[in-house]
Amino acid sequence: MRGAGHAGAGAGRRVGPRVAVFVAAAVDAVGTGMFLPMALLFQIRVVGLTASTAGAVTAVATLVSLAVPALVGALVDRTGARRMVIAAFAVQGLGTAGLLAAHGSAAALAATLAAAAGQRAFWASLFTLLGDVAGPVAKEQVFATAGMMQSAGATVGALAAGPLMAVGSVGSYRFVVALNAVSFLGGVLVVMFGVPPQRPVRAAPAAAAGFRQVLADRGFLTLMAAYTSITFTVALCTVVAPVFVIDVLHLPGWQPSLLLGSVTLATATLRGRAVTLLRRRS
Repeated sequence: MRGAGHAGAGAGRRVGPRVAVFVAAAVDAVGTGMFLPMALLFQIRVVGLTASTAGAVTAVATLVSLAVPALVGALVDRTGARRMVIAAFAVQGLGTAGLLAAHGSAAALAATLAAAAGQRAFWASLFTLLGDVAGPVAKEQVFATAGMMQSAGATVGALAAGPLMAVGSVGSYRFVVALNAVSFLGGVLVVMFGVPPQRPVRAAPAAAAGFRQVLADRGFLTLMAAYTSITFTVALCTVVAPVFVIDVLHLPGWQPSLLLGSVTLATATLRGRAVTLLRRRS
């Protein structure tokens, strides 16, 4: 009975940090959900770039940031996931704030690259942190809940951006970017004070696997190829659709937010259902 009591107490202590990580993911998603519908529009209408230059800036920043997760994986093992999540929030916040001061393509590229790198680092370390605080709860359920919180936050953010995008002024665009930067600061505070420091688990030298072993796993590479194609499609829709809807179709400014909000809401609803079905079949 004593052992069960200690186990229950340990599980209870993990509930707080687990909820804190969920809240941090949701806070981050609200700000990002507000910003994504106007990411390219901000560079075009506020920074003053052409549509082609803004697209090139976003593409280059995205491609360069692809190398970040590989570096973050090693840093998580050395410093712990909690520190990396905090650092990722901070980098995203600095990059987003940098857009407010950007004038010209070089400054826009630097700010966009910092924001993209921070986002990659965040998602590369978030699930390790969730695994650290999961406790007795099945990890796939914890991961699904975090994903649902993220999707719900993005939905709220996208819908909240609708009225501001309908205004379409430079001030409204700047206000959304500033709110996004503040949301990352909120994420830093939530993780810093809501999740206690974790001792990083160092893998034994014999268990360390290099990139050769990863690249030799055909099943893993096939899965990643499929995931990449899906992610590319979603990212293309998220970034390009608002410009197409407003500048090509000449529809009201609030419609891209409604479109993206509906997509993320559907994702949040179906994700939990998918995990339940997979658990029944496994």
